[in-house]
Amino acid sequence: MGKHLSNKLKVDIEKLNKSGIKAKDISISKRIPLRTVYRIINNPIKYKNNNKLNNRGRPRKLEAREKNSIIREIKKNTQISLKGIVRFTETNFNKSICRETARNLLKEFGYKSYIARKVPFLSRENMKKRVDFSKEFFSKSIEYWKSVIWSDECTFKLYPFQQKRYWKKSSKEYSIPITNPTKKYGGGSVMVWACFSYSGVGNLVFIDQKVNSLTYQQILVENLKESAKMMLLQDFIFQQDNAPAHSSKLIKKIFEENKIKLLPWPAQSPDLNPIENLWAILGSKLSGKKIYSTENLKSEIMNVWSNIDINILKNLAKSMPNRLRMVISNNGKNDKY
Repeated sequence: MGKHLSNKLKVDIEKLNKSGIKAKDISISKRIPLRTVYRIINNPIKYKNNNKLNNRGRPRKLEAREKNSIIREIKKNTQISLKGIVRFTETNFNKSICRETARNLLKEFGYKSYIARKVPFLSRENMKKRVDFSKEFFSKSIEYWKSVIWSDECTFKLYPFQQKRYWKKSSKEYSIPITNPTKKYGGGSVMVWACFSYSGVGNLVFIDQKVNSLTYQQILVENLKESAKMMLLQDFIFQQDNAPAHSSKLIKKIFEENKIKLLPWPAQSPDLNPIENLWAILGSKLSGKKIYSTENLKSEIMNVWSNIDINILKNLAKSMPNRLRMVISNNGKNDKY
C-alpha cells in the first residue's frame, strides 16, 4: 500500500508545476512516483478532496450524544446485558448495532464485566441488629478485641485449587503443562473447624460428619480450652455464629457450666468475622500447591494453618473497629469485608 499524501504536499506539487518545474524533477525532489505527480497535476480538485488520512476505516455507528445516552442507561441499570444495550439503541436511536459494538463502547468508557460478590441476605431486622451490635461494641478498645477467640467452620474443595487462567496457542490446548486434571463426582472436599485470636492460632479440627449439636459439643470440649492455653488466654471471650448447631440448649449449657463468655453475635454477619478473611488467605496459599487427594489436602491445610504469620492475625483482630464503623455508616448493610 502506497503512503498517503498530505494536502500540503499536494499544494506544493501544484505550485512547483505552475512555476514551470518539470514533473520528473518534482518526482525526484519530493521522492514520490512520477505517476502520482501527473495524477495530482492533471486532476488537482479530486486529489485535494481525497485525503485518505481523514477517511480511514469504517464510519462510526454511534455519535457522541448517543454514546453518552447509553452510558447514562448503564449507570441506571448496571446489570443490563449486551443484548439489552443493543435493544436500547434500536428503540431510542433507530440504529442497529451488534454486541461487539456494545462491548467496544463499554471498553471505551472504562467499564469491565464483574461477577457480583455473594453476600448473605439481610432483612431490615438483621440490619437493625447489626447496627445495634456495632454501636454497642464500637467503643471497645483494641485490648478487648485481643481477648476474643474467633471461630468458624469452613469447607475446602479438592480440585478448584488447580483452576488457573493461562496464555496458550490454540495448537497447545492439551499439552501437559496447561491442562487441568478433573475427576467425576467433584473429587472430594474437607470440612474444618478452627479458631484464632490476636495472640495466635488455636486447634484446627477435621470434621468427617454432619455438624450437629453433639458433633459441635465434642469439638468444643476437646479443643476450646486447649486452644485458649495455646494462645496464653486465661480470660477470653468466645465468638461463634448463629448456626443451629451452635445455639442449641446443649451447647448453651456447656458455656454456662464452664463459665465461658460469649460475644453476642448478630445473624448473617460473616463480614464482621475476621476468620472469614483467614479462610480466604488459607485458600490462596493452598491454590499454589499440587493437591490430588483428600489426605494430601488435609496435610497441606494443617501445614499452612500452623505457619500463618502472627502479624496477619494481629491485623485481623485490630480490624474490628473499622468493620463496626463501616456497618454503622452503611446502616447495617454488608461492608467491603
